[in-house]
Amino acid sequence: LFLFDEPLSNLDAQLRDDMRVEIKRLHKELKRTMIYVTHDQIEAMTLADRIVLLREGEIEQQGSPLDLFERPATRFVAGFLGSPKMNFLPATASKDGVTLSDGTELPLAGRVAPKAGQAVILGIRAQHIGLAGKSVAKGHARLPAVVELVQPTGSRVHVNLPIGGTSIVAELDAHDVSRPGEKMNIDIDMTRAILIDPQTD
Repeated sequence: LFLFDEPLSNLDAQLRDDMRVEIKRLHKELKRTMIYVTHDQIEAMTLADRIVLLREGEIEQQGSPLDLFERPATRFVAGFLGSPKMNFLPATASKDGVTLSDGTELPLAGRVAPKAGQAVILGIRAQHIGLAGKSVAKGHARLPAVVELVQPTGSRVHVNLPIGGTSIVAELDAHDVSRPGEKMNIDIDMTRAILIDPQTD
């Protein structure tokens, strides 16, 4: 059994990347159980076969990295995993979807909605928001937006947009947007959105 307690926390970014690869390789070669403690969600996602996510000493959720990323049980888990972090929009369940605080209606892509009128938190990852194409794909919702802030990261760009009275972040291709104030239509993949009970914060 190998125990690692924040082994990469004092290294620079490039060396951390290199050492993650080395640790992953060692794990594969040695075929031994490794318990790895980290506050870095990238390390947790890339190194783990199974993640046990703790909050104030209690287990919040456990499972495979993809389970926690795609099916977070609470807002804490949803916000911890993923970069940029998940967008959270206050909403109210309606007959066929959710209604945002400014009255914007979004469908739930065929899933069973909570009881109409129930308060929910809609979780949408930046990667599931894209520049609108010629047609709306099944399960997607199209909305107009005005760019508030542009943060280039290289091949991708993080864009802040006001949706439903909340500023959210979308991750787009680098050349999809160039400046704040630009008007655009976005498509939200509602098949990948999650609903969170506000009581589970």
